Amino acid sequence: MLDGCTGTPVMARTGITLTSTWSHCKGGSVVRLDKVVGGKHTWFGAQSPDAVPGEPDTNTAIWSFFNSVQPPG
Repeated sequence: MLDGCTGTPVMARTGITLTSTWSHCKGGSVVRLDKVVGGKHTWFGAQSPDAVPGEPDTNTAIWSFFNSVQPPG
């Protein structure tokens, strides 16, 4: 991995999202991979007739990511 992560990721599942998290990376960084299993080609969390039970809320996930990013210091 480019971030120099070692060890086995911690795995978690929420609805149709499988999350792998590596915590032992260069500079104390954390790498996270979210994989959607069984989704459709839609904007998750929108009021859609094609909604899949357990799908993530895309807007919330994006905001959470950007809100957690630390500015260079």
